Amino acid sequence: MGMPLALFFGFKLEWGINGFWGGYIIAMAIVDVVVIYVVVTSSWQANYKLEPKSAASKERLSRK
Repeated sequence: MGMPLALFFGFKLEWGINGFWGGYIIAMAIVDVVVIYVVVTSSWQANYKLEPKSAASKERLSRK
């Protein structure tokens, strides 16, 4: 996404190096928004139960 934006701003709009950097910055901002959305809307509950594998670990947990 960053490369097409950078090329568009740099060559098509004739902004030169500022267009390349601007396209990159805009693309990174869009990616940041998407990542924040995924993190905020995800369900972070574990769908599994951790159990000790060894008998010694089970014994230690049962003492507590």
